[in-house]
Amino acid sequence: PTHAERERAYIESLPGVHFVQAAGRAYPDDGIAKGQSYYHWSTPHHGVERSKTLPLLSQLTTGIGQTIVEAFKCLEDAVASPEGRAEALTEAACCADIAATEYADRASELEELVEMLHAASSQVEAGGGPVDLERLLRHEAW
Repeated sequence: PTHAERERAYIESLPGVHFVQAAGRAYPDDGIAKGQSYYHWSTPHHGVERSKTLPLLSQLTTGIGQTIVEAFKCLEDAVASPEGRAEALTEAACCADIAATEYADRASELEELVEMLHAASSQVEAGGGPVDLERLLRHEAW
């Protein structure tokens, strides 16, 4: 399965994400009419949220989790776009560096990932051959 398929399966499996087949009432602020299907979830800082579509992983996380999700999305951009690869790798390294600062328990894994991302970015900028992006995507810090 692709990363998007794995992410969708993961989000659907989370106990805090609920699917409602038919809304018992309208939620106009969320664009949901009575009888429409929707998803709902809650986060500590935002309370209950609703959407007609499955929430994004970044909508389900706050703080450090959101920073790590952003770093991973930058890495996915690097995989998808060879012409913007160095910039995307640098952005991923910056997000991972912020996460390492905020999340001391996993700092050593995140710091290792930051170094690997910076090295990969430098390698791409210098035209120094292919970067093992799959290895970066599988890193234990994610």
